[in-house]
Amino acid sequence: MAKVAVVETSPLAARLAMMVGGRVVAHPAEAQPDESMIMTASSSADVRAVQEAISGQRRPRVVIAWHLPEASLVQLLDVLGGSVPCLIGEPEPKELQAVLDGSSRGVEPHSHRRFAARYAVLESWLAQPAHT
Repeated sequence: MAKVAVVETSPLAARLAMMVGGRVVAHPAEAQPDESMIMTASSSADVRAVQEAISGQRRPRVVIAWHLPEASLVQLLDVLGGSVPCLIGEPEPKELQAVLDGSSRGVEPHSHRRFAARYAVLESWLAQPAHT
């Protein structure tokens, strides 16, 4: 089994590390070169961190979108551009391992982006203050 480092950006990080026998690190730079890196995205700040990691030296092996608002999910899928696999929600251990092994590419980014964009519009409508 490959070595795995999970970047601690959410409470999900510890569970993901346990699923794959990996360790939790505070920052992408702490992952060793021989470790596959998993990042979670639960906020727009996490999406920016993923973007920085992708444009830097350490690309994540997979990004888990967990409790991420739809507008931020659209942004994340744009950032990933299909070059880094993405899973949405807490993955099953077999699903996560398949992405780490390279036998799965996670979600299909283009179709999920279309759905997320539609839901983002609904999210923005629901977030508007009520007119009385």
